[in-house]
Amino acid sequence: MNVILNFILYEVSFFACIFGAKEGYPWAGLFITLIFFLSQCVLIKKNWQHIFIVLLISIFGLSLESAVVYFGFIQFKSVCAWPFLLPPWYFGLWIGFAMSVQYSLNIILRHYPVMVIAALIMPLVYWLSQRLGVIVLQPPLPLCLTLVGLYWLGIFCFCRV
Repeated sequence: MNVILNFILYEVSFFACIFGAKEGYPWAGLFITLIFFLSQCVLIKKNWQHIFIVLLISIFGLSLESAVVYFGFIQFKSVCAWPFLLPPWYFGLWIGFAMSVQYSLNIILRHYPVMVIAALIMPLVYWLSQRLGVIVLQPPLPLCLTLVGLYWLGIFCFCRV
């Protein structure tokens, strides 16, 4: 798949998830991400391998995020009665991320210094998401943001292809 096309589709799905959640449409981003996923599977020759990698990374990431939510570092505007359940737009974020690991995000994952810089940027993404009102980071904020950076560094290491 074309790296630039993958990057554009990833960004579209990312912003659809975030701004869909902000505007009260928690399923919109997941729907757009699934369209991205289906189109990517059509364009990729070894789509069974790609599907496996997307599932593996998505399950890993969603499990890790579920633990972070369970231990109270992050909260979401819940769409159901169980507050520990991740919202549908968050599934879209992880599926979109997983679809980009072999393509546009591979540039970040190939070089350790770039990977560390990306992990240092991730707390900013979470902080901005809090400012938009789609997540709540629990105090103390510096500890929470440090945890975000560390587990993203772990995620990037796990995802190296």
